[in-house]
Amino acid sequence: MDLKAKPFYLSEDDIKWVEDTLSSMSTEDKLHQLFCLVTYSDDEEYCRFIGEKVRPGGFMSRTMSAEMCISATEKMQKYSKIPMLVAANFEAGGNGMIVGGTVLGRPMEVAGIQNRREGSARSAVRRARASARTGPLPR
Repeated sequence: MDLKAKPFYLSEDDIKWVEDTLSSMSTEDKLHQLFCLVTYSDDEEYCRFIGEKVRPGGFMSRTMSAEMCISATEKMQKYSKIPMLVAANFEAGGNGMIVGGTVLGRPMEVAGIQNRREGSARSAVRRARASARTGPLPR
């Protein structure tokens, strides 16, 4: 696999990190990487337990305040030996992760849009971009 090409575009240093990390992982570590857990909290002890003991490949934040999402992400990453994937339900807009996030419509609502000037696919892309721009998040 060419890690310098699409879709990775990794540098030599990045490739070395991937290879070193993968070679240092036990079979159990690799198994843990298959899981993505749901979190509703940024509680320090909870995040520490997930990061150090459960060791999933990622987590999905459920709807929380923007501040709690940032805090949970920072804590999970702090306690995780390998950086975690952070997932969320953004298919209907920013409200899938952040309380007060922009609501853009459920997938079937977006799919059913018949915009004669730009077509439904282009209209769906515009809505996806709008969802991605929900923010900026507070620091």
